[in-house]
Amino acid sequence: MIYLSLYKIILIILALLSSLFFANRVRNKRSTVPTLILWVLFCIVVILIAIFPHFTDPIANIFGLQRGLDFIIILGFAFCIFTIFKLYVKVDNMNQSLSDLVRELTIEKERNEYLERINKNSKE
Repeated sequence: MIYLSLYKIILIILALLSSLFFANRVRNKRSTVPTLILWVLFCIVVILIAIFPHFTDPIANIFGLQRGLDFIIILGFAFCIFTIFKLYVKVDNMNQSLSDLVRELTIEKERNEYLERINKNSKE
């Protein structure tokens, strides 16, 4: 018999709600099917680990850890650091692109104003 403690039930509910959230995003065309598949697979893994937490113990032993939960916490922490770094790079690239765009628009505006002054002076 499988014993489900409160944290396991919460994890399962959150995983199911996350899957529904991303399915809704795909239905509203705000996300793609491959993203949905990735999140559903992640949610399935979370549910399996919540129900059978001892399945992670052999993997933890490979990395020199005693418990599977320790491995999952370290893996989650590493994933968060990777995600923060990836988002930082995206924001930095977007900031650079925005600066370039503003610079180009300013140059174009100045060029148009200059051409208007020349046309105005030539008509006089």
